Amino acid sequence: MTTENIMNILQIIATVIFGGLAIYFKTSTKAKTKAAEVEKALGDLLANAIIYINEAEEVYKSATHAGGEKFEYVCEKLYMLLPEPMRYIITQDMIENVVQNTFDQIESYAKTQMDALIDKTSE
Repeated sequence: MTTENIMNILQIIATVIFGGLAIYFKTSTKAKTKAAEVEKALGDLLANAIIYINEAEEVYKSATHAGGEKFEYVCEKLYMLLPEPMRYIITQDMIENVVQNTFDQIESYAKTQMDALIDKTSE
């Protein structure tokens, strides 16, 4: 047996294994349930991100330069919402990205609304 034959056999075996895994995950109720749990957890995070950003604004409204503290406050609150097993899938970094993206979208919307209001009053 040559090295080329061995590599071909290993490639075929790997293809069969990965194909079987793909079929399993596509049809497995357990896998679908886990995927639904992850999707629900992410949806809950997005929904609560805005609530916690607003809450952090209230808690730290008298503090000067508290942006980092607000960010950590929101991230920690959201991370604690996750069930323990989900914390292995959804990491602290992912939470931080969700919070930052949510804040960026809120800020962008606020700027758009302010620009529209300024344009309206200057007419």
